[in-house]
Amino acid sequence: MGPGDLNKLTHPENRTEVIKAEELLTEARQLITTIGVPRASVVRFVGRPDVRVCAPLCKTSAELEDKALTMAEIASLFMKDLSAISGQKVSWSLSQPIAESEPQGTGAAAPKVNTSTLDTVEQQSDLVHQARKEGFTEDTLTMCKDDKVAKVYKLIEYTGTKARMSLQEAGHSTEVVVVEVADVLKSWRVHKGSVTMLMPGWSAADSPANPLDASYLKLEVAKAKCLLAVTKVFRTFHADSLSKIELLVKPNSVRATTELAPGELVPAPMSTRFEKKKSETSWSMGRGST
Repeated sequence: MGPGDLNKLTHPENRTEVIKAEELLTEARQLITTIGVPRASVVRFVGRPDVRVCAPLCKTSAELEDKALTMAEIASLFMKDLSAISGQKVSWSLSQPIAESEPQGTGAAAPKVNTSTLDTVEQQSDLVHQARKEGFTEDTLTMCKDDKVAKVYKLIEYTGTKARMSLQEAGHSTEVVVVEVADVLKSWRVHKGSVTMLMPGWSAADSPANPLDASYLKLEVAKAKCLLAVTKVFRTFHADSLSKIELLVKPNSVRATTELAPGELVPAPMSTRFEKKKSETSWSMGRGST
């Protein structure tokens, strides 16, 4: 293409033909995807109709073909190329691609062509269907291109030809707006970034993150209660008992300074530590030792 070819393509006189060419090339690409043309061959199969469509619009057909081709002739050549690579006869009406089940030649049966990805006439005129294809499904976050201040909305539902959306602010749905689906396709886009939201699973009434419900804290509380009980027992036994004894060394021993009845002098617990095995530092306390 030369420097002036772009001007030829955009010239008002060629507008009708350009629109037809765009439709042909768009459907050609859809058909290539549907049939499953090998990736290595896609560029070649897309390039041929591209050049053949642009050539007559740029008045350069004589350089490429023996004659200027019409849209129908270009489509026919395109179908011939597809039939060769797919192994089946493919026909196309520029709005409804059809793959015939008769294979060319003998051999294995021709594979079926999946046309489920192509829209029917009803689907093409259904704005809600087209919006969903563009990603505007329920619960999707969206943004209006015309907003001077960026606002994020959640698409709630479709009602007829209208879409209900709720403004998202600090994790809450606030203002509800109703937008025509046609305007959604024209002036809105899907928001692909993050948005502020409430922490999942958290509630003030019954929070799994409440430390008072944690098992480790309950254990610490139980241990503290035991320590308070031991302290109370120690205070009861201790009182002024130290004033009634003397601590001696060589050998280490204890001597009472007042007369004590047998069994009156006993060790007072001051620890919650409980040793199951007898050791040199343990005192016998019934079944166990501490």
